[in-house]
Amino acid sequence: SSTPELELMVASAVRNLVIGMCIVALLIGSSILCLTDMQPRFLGIPVLGVIGYLTAFASTLYFFIRYFWRKYFKKKK
Repeated sequence: SSTPELELMVASAVRNLVIGMCIVALLIGSSILCLTDMQPRFLGIPVLGVIGYLTAFASTLYFFIRYFWRKYFKKKK
């Protein structure tokens, strides 16, 4: 008995929460890796930690750009 617009809004909110939690988990995992003595290192930080940070940054940047692109450049009906 819910409207299609409400279903789309709830699905979008849940999807955004899941994506956000995955990015946070990646940042926390990378931070934990940075506290280890793991080799090899890049600028004194374990390479896996650097890869995790870069992946989280790229993902966040992608979702911000996608959000603003859809908000401001999407065709109006």
